[in-house]
Amino acid sequence: MEGIGAMSSRLRSMSVTGLALWLALPCLGEPAKPEEPLTLEQAVGQALANNPSLPVAARKIEAAKARIGQAAAQSKATVDLSGRYTRQGPTVSFNIPGGGSSQIVPPDSHNVNVHAQKVIYSGGRLQRAPVAAEHAASAAEHDYETAREAVALNVKQAYFGVLKARRFREVAEEAVTQAAEHRRLAGVRFEAGAVAKFDVIRSEVEVANAQQQLVEADSAVGVAEAAFNSALGRPLETPVVLAAAAPAPEFTLKLDTCLSAAAASRPELQSLAATTQAAETQLEIAQAGKKPTVAVTADYNRKVATAFGSDYDWNTTLSVQLPILDGKLTRARTEEASATVAQLAGSREQLLQGIALQVKSAYLSADQSFRRIATATKTIEQAQEALRIARVRYENGMGTNIEVSDAELALTQAKTNEARALYDYYAALADLEHAVGQDQAALLQAQGEKAG
Repeated sequence: MEGIGAMSSRLRSMSVTGLALWLALPCLGEPAKPEEPLTLEQAVGQALANNPSLPVAARKIEAAKARIGQAAAQSKATVDLSGRYTRQGPTVSFNIPGGGSSQIVPPDSHNVNVHAQKVIYSGGRLQRAPVAAEHAASAAEHDYETAREAVALNVKQAYFGVLKARRFREVAEEAVTQAAEHRRLAGVRFEAGAVAKFDVIRSEVEVANAQQQLVEADSAVGVAEAAFNSALGRPLETPVVLAAAAPAPEFTLKLDTCLSAAAASRPELQSLAATTQAAETQLEIAQAGKKPTVAVTADYNRKVATAFGSDYDWNTTLSVQLPILDGKLTRARTEEASATVAQLAGSREQLLQGIALQVKSAYLSADQSFRRIATATKTIEQAQEALRIARVRYENGMGTNIEVSDAELALTQAKTNEARALYDYYAALADLEHAVGQDQAALLQAQGEKAG
């Protein structure tokens, strides 16, 4: 009986195991879904979400906004509550005729005080302080936008860098295929006694050189992918699956449109403007140091009653403080604030010149890259036809091995030039949009409105 029970237990166990395996078969047989290609917009979004420098800039905004509240609090009324208990001695008292006594110095003393204060005039110092803090917070917000745009540009450049490196690798692979085909033709003609062994050896050298170029191109892809992952804040070994770049748009922007947009849109200029406004407000605050301060204070006290006083008292005070001699502190503060304003004015001119140079450089780069694309595409067509003719001539004994080699090299160079021109154009457009502070669509719209 025990043997039958053990066998039944084993059968039940096998049934449960078999059922679990049967249920798991669909999951085991289902292939893993391929990773969705990452678009440029998605890549930028991931970088903005993961980049560690952006939270730091965001905290600066929070700190700047907190300083607004600190500055505003200085002009508001304050109320303080304080208390004190004292055990003292010796006690002093005297008898009252008719019975009883009155204490002059009681053994216990306590005091509760409520103190209120409000500055009602400060020459504008306290009222202007929150304004200066608001301008500083605005500058911090524009600095945050500058940091975001820098992250986005870095990702775009890395994105196009990967596509460019991969296209170079494709060209290198095609070059290896071309060289191998030429080696085959040279071998066939050598076996037929139509060419010398020199042609075979030279074609083998060309294959080896092409393979060397392929190794270098493959390594460049790895470097570009690692740089892209770094820009996104991902582990460097993360597989990189990218969507193809959108077709290259025609370049019809005008330089003056870009320069005007940059002067109005760059967050660095807006940050500098806000910083200048804050400095100008600080100058007003420094100049107000010569003006009087008027304040109202009020106190209410609860205490132990004595023979000479009740158990409470109160008072209200209006005070005026006029600076007469401060060791030239106000003058020094005013001079410092004035120098800061002048310094920022000079910084604006330098920044405008730097931005104009950046815009013009990116504009010219985009313009020449776009024009290179058409030239490179036409050159590829010509190089392909030249290679076809060279091979036909070689196969028929009318051409030389060098003609074919030169034609293959020219085609590889033409393909490389086209890839370089295309992705240089994408990168230059990204540089231009960053330099201007607007994307190409917005610039074209503004350009059309201006023309209309």
